[in-house]
Amino acid sequence: MKAKKGFGLIEALVAVSIFSVALLVMIISFSNLSAMQNRITERIQVQFLLEEAMEAVKNIRDNDWSVISGATAGAVYSLSFDEENGVFNLVSGTETIGLFDRQIVFENVSRGATGEIDEAGTNDAGTKKVTATISWPTGDPIYQKEISAYITDLFNE
Repeated sequence: MKAKKGFGLIEALVAVSIFSVALLVMIISFSNLSAMQNRITERIQVQFLLEEAMEAVKNIRDNDWSVISGATAGAVYSLSFDEENGVFNLVSGTETIGLFDRQIVFENVSRGATGEIDEAGTNDAGTKKVTATISWPTGDPIYQKEISAYITDLFNE
């Protein structure tokens, strides 16, 4: 009989050990899942901020092409919203939105004799290349994502 009592104690210890390991695995899994969810949320926010920047640049273009044509090529700009007039404006420098830094850079576009974009061609004052960039820290590295597009002066072609 004494051997059976000790055997029950060993069974209890094994059961507690198995339960502890299972609980630890579940905690680690939920921790990893939470970190993955945070990264996914960040990337969705980045995509929205990039799309917002491009739409804001189109808004500026539609309201006053001279703002875009007058932008210094290679200079860093950010957006400000004029609530009174309901339009976006360009301001110099990088914009910080929560965890994210956003910047917009304009580049001159050249066209060849056939009208195709060609770096060796002549400057096309009615077209600019715009690149919106978002960067954000996630631990040691800083991640960066960008989107580029060509915009034209639609109303004065």
